[in-house]
Amino acid sequence: MLSRRRVSIVNFVLLALAVFLLPASTRQSKPMATALAPVELLVEGLGQLEGIAVDRRGGVFVSDRKTGNILEIVAGEPQVVAGALKRPLGVTLDGEGRLIFVEGGRRRVLRFEEDGGA
Repeated sequence: MLSRRRVSIVNFVLLALAVFLLPASTRQSKPMATALAPVELLVEGLGQLEGIAVDRRGGVFVSDRKTGNILEIVAGEPQVVAGALKRPLGVTLDGEGRLIFVEGGRRRVLRFEEDGGA
């Protein structure tokens, strides 16, 4: 009958052999999958973004607190939809697709009409 010590040594040797005989790909850490992969860069180099909204046609709107603008991203370029705002904090769309945003510096909520009026 084998002693406990011999059994422990045999188990250790078998485990060590198994680790060294496994292909290297199974021993290496695998990259983590993320929910965001793959990612498409829409635009970069903007100021201090505070909110985002997407309309029915796929238009992307963001509020840029640093520049005081509400922007629409069109073909990778930011287009000013509303400007000269004092600290815009967020952006959303109502049920009719009109843009609604908070102008924090003036403590008000604005709705941007399709004809360009607020």
